Amino acid sequence: MQVSMKERKIERSSRSLRSLKTKASAIKSPTMSDVKNVEDKIRELINLVAIFKNEYELPKEVESTLSKKLRSLAKSVGNIKCK
Repeated sequence: MQVSMKERKIERSSRSLRSLKTKASAIKSPTMSDVKNVEDKIRELINLVAIFKNEYELPKEVESTLSKKLRSLAKSVGNIKCK
């Protein structure tokens, strides 16, 4: 009995899906320490923007916008709850 092309595609898709599920189950959840590290790195970027403002004459509007966006991101990351 010959397998149709459609059936082969379905079988390949099923194998791929099983493989992805296996890989996804191996991913660990972030810890509070991981979240804190990301939040600290974002704060370092905020400080770097301030340094760039002074050293490279970054326009105030650019510095303000970047800092606001980075603070918002840091706050969002800080609100992540881990199991």
